[in-house]
Amino acid sequence: MTDIDVKKQALAVTLTIYGKAREKAIEIAAADLNKDDGMKTLIDKLDELFQKDEKDAAYEAYSNFDNFKKTGELSKNEVFMTECFGCAVLDTACSKTVCGMKWVDNYIDSLPTKDKGKVKKKNSNKEFNFGDGVSKQSMKYVNIPVKIAGVYCNIDTEVVEADIPLLLSKESLKRANTVLDLAHDKASMFKRPVQLQFTSSVHYCIDLTDEIQGVSDETPEDIMIFEENLLEKEKI
Repeated sequence: MTDIDVKKQALAVTLTIYGKAREKAIEIAAADLNKDDGMKTLIDKLDELFQKDEKDAAYEAYSNFDNFKKTGELSKNEVFMTECFGCAVLDTACSKTVCGMKWVDNYIDSLPTKDKGKVKKKNSNKEFNFGDGVSKQSMKYVNIPVKIAGVYCNIDTEVVEADIPLLLSKESLKRANTVLDLAHDKASMFKRPVQLQFTSSVHYCIDLTDEIQGVSDETPEDIMIFEENLLEKEKI
């Protein structure tokens, strides 16, 4: 786990656990896991599920997360996917916004209940050709709520059976009036500055989860009204 930034370690563990432990873990806001003390927050939450005096093998594993070791080294893709938890990669080479099934499932799981109800899905079969020469057909189309640069908006994305994060296409970036300042590693979207993050593979990405998790001065009513009256440019 040492190959992953300390802020992402709790997120990485959450992606690998299952069953009741996973259900408990996803009750924690992604923003709280994505911190230096995220592992402590996760362990404290799981302590509510597994009592320390129980001789449960699962608890023994979870209570030693701080000493967690994975057999062999993490693959570059595993590190990349963990870094992109709740984030969108800015991909100007992508013709249509797309993400993997695992990414979108994890993102929807991390949403507050009120936002889960805003997710829209429908069947789709768009074809995508990836850089490694592999062709994939999308399994569905999903519309998810996000907040970018302080603007509540929805992202339309195709979903494929591939281990990839959300890739924001050139067209989606144009709709958001995105301006990239490569010389200074800065960007703006919706004519507002947005904080760029960097993956270990040097991709630009933006966080979609911190403010959607409720870190906002706006009331739910204001948010609902705003989303129902989105401008065309805010539908990305």
